[in-house]
Formats: sequence, C-alpha cells, structure tokens
Amino acid sequence: MNFPVRVPVYLSPRKELKSRNGGTASATCFLPFDHREEPYIRIATGDYRELLRERGRDNALAAYLGSLSHEVVHYRQWIERKPLTERGVIAKASAMVDDYAKCVDRPLETRDSDNASIGSWLDRVQVHINHGHWAKAKRLLRAELPREPENHQMLNYLAYCELEHRCCAPALRTVRRAHALEPRCPSVLIIYARIALANDKPKLALELCERILARTLRSLASGSCGEGLAAARGYKSDAQKLAARCQRALRTSP
Repeated sequence: MNFPVRVPVYLSPRKELKSRNGGTASATCFLPFDHREEPYIRIATGDYRELLRERGRDNALAAYLGSLSHEVVHYRQWIERKPLTERGVIAKASAMVDDYAKCVDRPLETRDSDNASIGSWLDRVQVHINHGHWAKAKRLLRAELPREPENHQMLNYLAYCELEHRCCAPALRTVRRAHALEPRCPSVLIIYARIALANDKPKLALELCERILARTLRSLASGSCGEGLAAARGYKSDAQKLAARCQRALRTSP
C-alpha cells in the first residue's frame, strides 16, 4: 500500500474552521478516499495573544496540541483503513498530549485545563471506568482527593462514578462540592444535571441544562474548563436531550 507516513500540518489565523459537514471545528483533517492523494491537517490558531491572556502559556499550547493530537488519531485511522469514528479518540489524543508534557523542560500545567487535562490519576481512573469497575474508580479517587481537595475535576469524576454505581445521594453531595468550586464548568454542569434528575430533582436538572444551552459554543469551548469546540457541541447536545427528559418528568410529576 502506498500512502504517506508523515502528514502536513497547516496553521490558520482563524478562530474556527469550517468542517466538511458544514459545522465548525478547532481543527480539521483532510483524508481523501484515494490513499494516493496527500492528506493534511489544519489547525485554527486564532489570536494567540488573546488565548495567552485567557489561559496562560502552558494551557494555550496544550489547547493547540490537543486539537492537533485529535486529528492525528483520525489520520492513523485513515492510514490503517479503519472506520473514521470518534470512539476513544479523545482519550488517545489526551494521552498523546500527556506524553509530550512529560518530555518538555517545563511540564504543562494540566490541572483544570482543556482537552490536554489528563494526569496520572485520570489515566488510572479512566481504565477502571472503561471496564465498568466503579468501586475501584471510587476508591482511587478518594485516595487521591486528600492531595488535591479543591480539584473540581476529581470531584466531578467521583460524582460520576458514584452515579454509575447507583449511589445517587452521595453523588449529589460530591457534585455540589465540584459545582461550588467551578460553577461554570460545562462538565460539572452536565454531570450535576444528570445526578439531580437521578435524585428526582427535574426542576434543578432543567435549570442546569438551560445554563449550558444559554451559552455560546465559543464560551463553552474556551476558558479554564474549555475542551474545544467538539466537546462544546457534545455538551450542548447532551443538555438538549437531558432537558427534554426533565420536561417530560415535570409534566408527569404530581
């Protein structure tokens, strides 16, 4: 099979790129049907100085690396003639950024950052989550929390694991702590909404969903908890579906 091993990467001064499906993205990958054609990746760099002010040097670089790594994973799918799916792409891309962070002279500050936000604790927790080992994931997170008691991501993961393990009341207490630390974090808001609905609080869950739906994609994608436009669209979609469930629950409640 004749195909390129290396792929050109082009930087665009735009803040968003148009994808082939008509939407927008922080990065795109051209993968031709004919493997003899040259593929390429485009990254939207936007205003680097603005991003630098918003996130700091390390998180700004991590944002670009996260977008690039995401497309590199798709490029590998294309090379190996595998289906171009999103399954597992975010985790693989995050792991690539984390590996890079370990090699630079000054480690990237990944805590509470964007889609490069993955540390050793999250790597291990993700393994348990992928296998549905909720009790093991909870034990690991509870052991790590005393070291970082104000890590809202860690609390949010613990709340999610408690919910999946059918511990709805403890999950509500945990996610409230995460929300108090980062009330605008979209990941916290969507997990909080799911947990609220599981605790028969559809009105609260609907209010949380509406807070996500009221924000722009750019607002969800950027900031200290931003994970890029792809994740922002996912949060919007999840919030719409969850809001519909909340409205049905409110209509049928006595």
